[in-house]
Amino acid sequence: ASQSTDEEEPPNLYVAIDRAEAKIDLSDDGIEERFGTDELDGGFYRGRLGWRLIPGIAVEGVIGFAPDKAKAVDEFEMKKFYGAYIAPTGTVLDVLEISARFGYSWSSAEAENGAEKSFSGVSYGAELLFPIRVISKSLPNLRLTAGGTVFYQDRDARTMAWHYGLRYDFRI
Repeated sequence: ASQSTDEEEPPNLYVAIDRAEAKIDLSDDGIEERFGTDELDGGFYRGRLGWRLIPGIAVEGVIGFAPDKAKAVDEFEMKKFYGAYIAPTGTVLDVLEISARFGYSWSSAEAENGAEKSFSGVSYGAELLFPIRVISKSLPNLRLTAGGTVFYQDRDARTMAWHYGLRYDFRI
């Protein structure tokens, strides 16, 4: 069976930008002492590039940039952030997309007092996406996104973020 010429191939690439409202929870006394607190807040922007290997499965690279500066004892600056993920996605009632994210992230955070720590490890999360083409097919192939990701977790520390943004899907 051949495809009709009216049928458009689905997008196989996407780019996204989002804002991450991040948090670091520390549970090791030595690290807490260095940072001066057991919880730190910070924020940064993330750029993402994804490639759909098959419908419903993508690989994704993430880079963090433009971090908020640490201005108080309970704040941190994300000095670097990189991630690589597999992202399976499903659709609910052709209106909402739900994506899981499994991968690995590399990051480094610096507190206002100059204390710094690197966090690298298994990362996981979930995201809801609303394709605005649901409203009208004439609109661009954009999605509003919101979700949460744990970037790193062990017995000494956990880094995580809530994020929201915009994603554009396209085909090459």
